[in-house]
Order: sequence, then C-alpha cells, then structure tokens
Amino acid sequence: MKKIVMFGTGIEAEKFFCRYSSKYHVEFVIDNYRGGSEFHGLPCYKLNEVSSVLGEKYVVLAVGRDIYREISNILKDMGLVEFSNFIWGAYFEKKIAILYGNCHVGAIADFLKQSYEFARIYSIQYFFVNELEKGELYPREEEVKNADLLIVQDLREDNKLGIPGAEWIKAHAGKKTKVVVIPNLWGINFVWPQIRINRLEFENLLIRKHINNNAVLDKDSEIVKKLARGIIGHHDAFLDANMNTDTVLLGERIRNEEIFSNEEIVRLFSSAIEKLKGREDKCDIKISDFILENISKMQLFYDIGHPHENILLEKTNRILDFLGISRLSKALVHVNAYDQGEIFVYGCVRKVHEMKWEKEVIRSHNTIFTLDGHGITLEEYIDAYKAWR
Repeated sequence: MKKIVMFGTGIEAEKFFCRYSSKYHVEFVIDNYRGGSEFHGLPCYKLNEVSSVLGEKYVVLAVGRDIYREISNILKDMGLVEFSNFIWGAYFEKKIAILYGNCHVGAIADFLKQSYEFARIYSIQYFFVNELEKGELYPREEEVKNADLLIVQDLREDNKLGIPGAEWIKAHAGKKTKVVVIPNLWGINFVWPQIRINRLEFENLLIRKHINNNAVLDKDSEIVKKLARGIIGHHDAFLDANMNTDTVLLGERIRNEEIFSNEEIVRLFSSAIEKLKGREDKCDIKISDFILENISKMQLFYDIGHPHENILLEKTNRILDFLGISRLSKALVHVNAYDQGEIFVYGCVRKVHEMKWEKEVIRSHNTIFTLDGHGITLEEYIDAYKAWR
C-alpha cells in the first residue's frame, strides 16, 4: 500500500480520507491548529514539527484552493517541489484540466462538470479573468506546466489586465499538455444597432450620476457600481432621442417600426461575424458557423458582453468533440445564466434575421439587476432606462 502524508483536517480532508484511506496508507496528518491531537486515529503534527522529514514524503494538501496556494508557497520556501514532493488533493489521481478566461469560460466549466465522462477523468479548475474583480486571475506556471488539458480563450499578450495571454499559456504548457484555444465573444455587437457609446464609457457616466463619492460608504459604492453596470449597462440612441415620449408608444415602436434600416442591421451582423472569424484564426474551436446557422432559430446573446447558454453549450460540445468525448445532452442545458445585462432585440432586427424565438421578459435569473426585483418587460425596461439614465 502506497504511503502519503495528509495536510489538513477540515471537510476536504474528511472527504479525501474517506475516498483514499483504503487505498493509501496515511502515515500522519499535518495541521497547525490541531498539533498534538489525532485525526481518525492518526497522529496530527504542526508543520514545524515534521518539516525536516517532508522531503522524503509525498504530501497531499487536502484543503480548499485558496488555502492550498497559501500552504504551497510555504512548502516551496522550505525547498519542496510542487507536483514532486506535494500536490493538491483536488489533483490527486486525476488528470488536471485548467480553464482560463472570462465568465463565458466559467459557464463552460460548469457544463464540463455535467459530463460524467469528462469529470470522472479530469479535475476541473477555472481561473476567472475580469478587470472589475480582484483575486486569482490566472494559473501559476507550475499548474500550466503540469496540466493535462488547458482550455484558454484567445487572450492577447498585450491585454489591458497585464496578465498572461493564450500564447504565454501555450509556451509554458508541458510536453504532455493538450491546449485548446477557444474564441472570446466579449465585446462583439451582433444585433444591437441602437448602441452607439462604448459600454465602459457609458457605465462610467451612470456610475458618476448615481454615486456621491463623498457620501456613500465604499461597500455601498461597490454595490451601486455593480447595479449601474447592470440595470442599464448599454447605451440606447433611440431611447436617448425619445426620453419624453410615452413608454407604451416607445414599446410599440421598438417592436414594430423599422427604426434601423435593413442595410445597417445586416452590416452590423456581418461586421461582427468577420471580427469573430478573425479571432477564430488563432483558435482550435470555432463558433461563427453555429451563429450563422442559428441566429433565426434560438436566442444566442443576452447583450454585447454575454452569449446565451445555447452558444456556451455548443462551445462545450465542440471541446468534447475535439477531445473525443461524448457530447452533453440538451437536457443538461441549465447553468447560471449570464442575463444580468440582458437587453431586448429591436423588432426590425428580429425581422431582418427572421428570429422565430420569443422573449417577453428579460433578466429572469439575475433579478437583482432590475429596479423592480423581478424579470422585466420591454416597457419596464424603457421606464428603468429613463429613470436610471
């Protein structure tokens, strides 16, 4: 029976011990808060009490990811080598699949966890890239080198976050590592000709309007910032030009009038497809053909920043195809929807693209990003735009 040392005595340690103690002999346990006690009859020591012998052991850190990073730095300072002298419990006896990108990749990670065949083989770790969030943005070089699978968005090397791009990930991947680059749909406008101001610029206008920096506490300020980015996250030139018009009339016009010309609508969509195809040139997985085929059949986007789960599920299935793993059933489509910034598609746009799907209410999942606390109709969206703008 193989011997290991286990670090930790919390819930992750309990799970690990129940899963592997019949297959591996745990010599002793390390926990700085429980030194001198026992764990399932095993002696428990503080780290400094056993540090001199750990170079001869294989240590499994049965802890959460944040704690693992903290402890791994301590062990490396002691001269131990990650993946040689110690490993994270989540990686133990599994292949390592690291996903790296924005929230779209988070949805793909959720879908992959629903694939029994994939999740049985791989430990799935997702690293979230977002300029608005602090914390762990990218995997460490050791993880990239030792991963069996890297799924990464086509991030540029000179990105504004100053974090590693797709080429860095590919260059630092190990010889055994399979790298799958997928296209990022963030910031591509397919079906909203009414948007004329850059999203971030527009959000900042709203933030300045709704936050008095001298009066609002920092924690409240952050909440308002998130709401300002969601309640009305996108500019609407038509509504701006008709702020004093009756809401019901505006709703009728948006649904029925040719507010934007067929040529403008087609040009916007064609430009978006060409931009996406340019990104796909550097990718292993493509999705533009799926968009072209299904723009009339199903909802594909919530807003400029967030594709619908229909696209994200198809991306996931194309990754599974690439790996030779069975596709997910459409019955498993449910993940956390990214509809916090969802906006309506104008009737004239729906007509040009012959959209057969209907959407009477938006933001039914992320209702915090509404003034009413529930999914909203077009008229309620117009009223919110007038009030928030």
